[in-house]
Amino acid sequence: MRTLALLLLLPSVALAAPSVRVAPRAEVPGAVVRLGDVARLSGFAPDAAARFATIELGRAPQVGTGQFLPRAFLISAIRDGGVPPGVKLEVPARLEVTRRGESLSGDKLRARVAAEIRAAMPHAAEDVAAVKVPALPDVRVPVGAKVDVRFEKGCDFAGPVAVELRVTDGADVVRTQRLTAQVDLYATVWAPTRAMRRGEAVTTADLEPRRVAAGEGPADALGASDSIDGATLRRDVKAGEALRRSWLELPPLVARGDRVTLVAKRGGVQLTVVGEALGRGTLGETVRVRNVASQKVVAGRVAGPQTVEILF
Repeated sequence: MRTLALLLLLPSVALAAPSVRVAPRAEVPGAVVRLGDVARLSGFAPDAAARFATIELGRAPQVGTGQFLPRAFLISAIRDGGVPPGVKLEVPARLEVTRRGESLSGDKLRARVAAEIRAAMPHAAEDVAAVKVPALPDVRVPVGAKVDVRFEKGCDFAGPVAVELRVTDGADVVRTQRLTAQVDLYATVWAPTRAMRRGEAVTTADLEPRRVAAGEGPADALGASDSIDGATLRRDVKAGEALRRSWLELPPLVARGDRVTLVAKRGGVQLTVVGEALGRGTLGETVRVRNVASQKVVAGRVAGPQTVEILF
């Protein structure tokens, strides 16, 4: 009995006429609307069904929007795609197409940006105190969209880092977002090993190095290369407190009336003349100097004992 039923069924399947039935509405996954996304193909050989399913009906709309394709347009596109006239077409007056979307978590986007920064920066991991990325909202994008993280050319990945998030759907850019991340590197500061009083002389023997995040230390923290020979404190300082240059009274390297070496630089050219200091200055400070030979007065930076540099 079962065998007879199967024999009766087979002829009807073999004789079924091929047809294309387009739905009145469909949600498509890709950037292009294809016949297989919006229609049911029946009665075709497998290879023909697969070929006709790829027929393009146009661009898909953006996520959150829709578009309508009229019946005449659909029939023309299906026939032009190679479906023969003998195939029955069941097409509604119009087809409403929407684009399938997905949500990208703001937290995952932040993690992605932080990971991309760490991968791109030239610093060793142990030299980085923190990578900070601001909060980002969830984003609705097309299914399969690609997210790229881009940085400005020549970025040194220290301090503020300009970031561009770009969402692409195939060749189309569907969304861009710019943000500023922060990379805090470790910096070495110097702190006294004991509490010190105002007016007390400071020597390197009184200090020890400490590693802190650059963004957390004072902007004028005393660095390893700074000279403190002959310096005294302008205020009381606690043990372990990062020492600041503004807290030190440094002896002048140039005093008013001193004969100084005036060094003029331009590119690889350097000229040296004798000058007379018209003021006092410590390392890095600007002082006015009179050129003894020409009597011309210029301003320069104190570069060392009785040495002033100018650019020309």
